[in-house]
Amino acid sequence: MSTNQRNGQASPTVRAFAHIAEKIHKTVRKRGTPGMPESRIRRILPGFLLPAVVLAVWEVATIFSLVPPQLLVPPESVFQCLVRLAVSGVLWENLRVSLSLVLLGFTWGVLGGIAVGALMATFQTVDRLVHPLIQAIRQIPLFGWLPFLILLFGIGREFKIVFIGLSTFYVMVVNAYDGVKSVSSEHLEVSRIFGIGYFRRFTEVIIPEAMPSIFTGLKTGLSLSWMTVVGAEMVAASLGVGYLMNYSRTMFEYDVVYAMVFVIGVIGFLMNLVVNRIERHVLRWRTTYRSSE
Repeated sequence: MSTNQRNGQASPTVRAFAHIAEKIHKTVRKRGTPGMPESRIRRILPGFLLPAVVLAVWEVATIFSLVPPQLLVPPESVFQCLVRLAVSGVLWENLRVSLSLVLLGFTWGVLGGIAVGALMATFQTVDRLVHPLIQAIRQIPLFGWLPFLILLFGIGREFKIVFIGLSTFYVMVVNAYDGVKSVSSEHLEVSRIFGIGYFRRFTEVIIPEAMPSIFTGLKTGLSLSWMTVVGAEMVAASLGVGYLMNYSRTMFEYDVVYAMVFVIGVIGFLMNLVVNRIERHVLRWRTTYRSSE
């Protein structure tokens, strides 16, 4: 137990969070946050409550040794490890590898899923031919594909890209299919009356109306892609966030394991935040349309 803990003083991590929270509270009370409405601040701040409680419980558990230190690393040790990994460049190198795999796998999964889903929803013949196969294949657990994919592609980069793409492909097929099927028949009929060709009708009527459903698939697919790359790197990799976490576990470096769990959560949160921002920008017409009704 450290000197601070024996003297009943809070650890540096707790003191730092308490100082930041106090500064935020004083700033919000006195001036508010520039450029941010007070109502928005009230919506955001409660989201920090549960993480703060978890951090406090974590700190108390380590101070009083409620959990063996080999299993529950103190928060300040995790923070110091995170700083060490960032300064040494190990964190950024492994993140670069994982994010590049996600980008490639997610891209082919999205493009392929939208194409197949839209074709199924548009052409009844394609739907009858492909739909049973898609429904049957998507019942196979994602990690059930691992032995087959490793047999085909080995344990290199190609295997991971295909594996990540599969996690997104099925989601995008279902959401693109539902989105295209939900397009208003009145809008399609009006486009036919005005003599709009199929390509323009598809790009200017069908796709815009299907975008809300497609964005739902994008958010789900991106989350699955990020989780899948971590799992794939744990199975077969020499670089990546999942590899680093699994290797550290075998070496009993639990501070690195906890740091990687934190990084994975933060990256996933930021990914979802980015897609939400893009969705609000692309679908801003929905607000205008609804307000005019």
